[in-house]
Amino acid sequence: MSDINPLGASTYYGGLQNATSQAAKESKKEKIDSSKKIKFSELLKTKNQGSSNIEAAGFPPEIAEMSLEDAAVFLKDAVDLAGNDVAASASTENLLKFKKSVKQFIEFVVLNNYEVKTKKRHGVSQPMQFFSKYNEKVRPKDPRMIVTTINEKLDAMTRAMLIDQKNNLQLLAQVNEIKGLIIDLMQS
Repeated sequence: MSDINPLGASTYYGGLQNATSQAAKESKKEKIDSSKKIKFSELLKTKNQGSSNIEAAGFPPEIAEMSLEDAAVFLKDAVDLAGNDVAASASTENLLKFKKSVKQFIEFVVLNNYEVKTKKRHGVSQPMQFFSKYNEKVRPKDPRMIVTTINEKLDAMTRAMLIDQKNNLQLLAQVNEIKGLIIDLMQS
């Protein structure tokens, strides 16, 4: 018979215990790091990064220091001015300016006015087979998406802007459709 090594099992459990204690130390270290005080200079850095994030997202730099309401009004006024320019003369430059201002306004509203939460559903979806359960594929239910409006006034202003600019948006849609047709012709 072969000799049984009684230390073989204990080294496995010893290594396992060592790994768990190491993980516990690291999690404790992370908790201590998260409870450290934040320096004032770090707060200023994060504020400056926030303004650069606004510029990087394609928004005008003027809205970095504005409140949410003021920034929305500023962007809505930019849409109105660009819409008036399109109504006066439908040049390519005016259409591009209008398109950019509408895009900025809609992205700002979506970023700052709506919150999306997902809730996991329990249970499984019903199979689509009626006669046989042999090839039945059961999958978990899709998560439930909940969209909540944070600011009702901003939402109402967005709806009013879209109604006011309906004609210009239709013109812009026609221009984009023509561009798509031209690209299709060039490819074929």
